[in-house]
Amino acid sequence: MLMCYSLGIAQDNQVYVITGAHQDIDNINDLMRYSAQLKDHIELIEKHPDVRFCMGNTYNVKYFLQVYPEYKNRLKALMQQGKISSPAEAVAFEPGWYSGEYLVRSVAYPKYWLKSELGYDTHWAHLNDVPSITPQFAQILKKSDVNLLVGNTNRLGYPPVSGAMFYYGALDGSKILTYASGYNDLLYLGS
Repeated sequence: MLMCYSLGIAQDNQVYVITGAHQDIDNINDLMRYSAQLKDHIELIEKHPDVRFCMGNTYNVKYFLQVYPEYKNRLKALMQQGKISSPAEAVAFEPGWYSGEYLVRSVAYPKYWLKSELGYDTHWAHLNDVPSITPQFAQILKKSDVNLLVGNTNRLGYPPVSGAMFYYGALDGSKILTYASGYNDLLYLGS
């Protein structure tokens, strides 16, 4: 059961709609491609400060820093400036298949790691191409100080229109702002 609520009155926020990276972690070629893509975006943003970039998960950020440790301070600075963003998720969520404990750990650990290693406090999650969702997920995100969920329309099930924004609700009444994107489009909220 997916519980949705209307947005009501919009708040004043600066919104950037961009395409972010989605690289699976099932083989080393994808990890290397993602690392090269992140390296290129760091350099691009340093030359063009209006560019923004969203990463697909925290695991790829950790791998990037193993491959390019010399980029850590540059990445850290751009993340703290709100120019590069990473979601509160270790890898792509499977929120309809795993236990609540697994989902809590999948949100809590990346939030901790990003804050302790890069000084970046993330407040969004990305539900990209996973095949399921559970009402419990909105509660876990909300209680983890995640206030935005970006998800593919084909995974959220509602609304069927790409680009729609609504509140996704848990059974306990927790609600989280949700953006129903097209396939792998990300919504980036600048800080």
